[in-house]
Amino acid sequence: ASMVELIGKFAGAFCLSKIIGYFGICLTEPITWAVCVPIVLGGFVKEMNNRLKRGGSRRWRFTMTEEEKLDAGLYYDFWDAGVNGRKLNAIKFCRELRRMQDADATEEEQAVLIGKYFGSVGRDVCLCPGFMCDSGKNIHVGDQFLANYNVTILDIIPVHIDYVMIGPNTLITTVNHPITPKGRREHLGIGKPVTIGNDVWIGGNVTILPGVTIGNNVVIAAGAVVTKDVPDNCIIGGVPAKKIKDIENDIL
Repeated sequence: ASMVELIGKFAGAFCLSKIIGYFGICLTEPITWAVCVPIVLGGFVKEMNNRLKRGGSRRWRFTMTEEEKLDAGLYYDFWDAGVNGRKLNAIKFCRELRRMQDADATEEEQAVLIGKYFGSVGRDVCLCPGFMCDSGKNIHVGDQFLANYNVTILDIIPVHIDYVMIGPNTLITTVNHPITPKGRREHLGIGKPVTIGNDVWIGGNVTILPGVTIGNNVVIAAGAVVTKDVPDNCIIGGVPAKKIKDIENDIL
């Protein structure tokens, strides 16, 4: 080798040793770990969450079942056999309930069936004919809960309802879908819970969308579409629903 080549190799080796030594010193400094580790871990967690929210790539799907994704509030495949099994069980319940109603079963007899399929049930609960749900086990209702004719509760995620009257043809839904065609072709859904407080009167043909929380002593006008949380002691109405006026709570 020529003298120029030897000098070049020596200079390269010297620079590399300096670089390695510099990083070795850095890695022993607490400030390096305090700054770099959160950045690296944060990026990893963010990427994993993004993958799961998109339904997960093949690389990640083995970590969670579709039912686990559903229960965790992540995007899930609603064509999955386990997820679909919940709906089929709910259909069985609704069919049994309608059969009992057609046979003039007493409210006490119906209450036994409702208690078997609902997550929790208060006293004197009444479901009029035409009631439909998506699971049943995610529905939790309080005392003297009344669902008039053709009420539908899509409860893929928990729905908590206290002392409430629901008018006919009302829909309470916890399920949503992507706004992108790709996501819909992948059969993706996502759930957000709904909570409805005490002494709420929901008029006929009302729609309550996923993620909504409704306070106590609320009246929802017929035909309203509730897209946002509702405070206590008020009347709301319209599409989308807005507060019309405050009302008094005379049982406090």
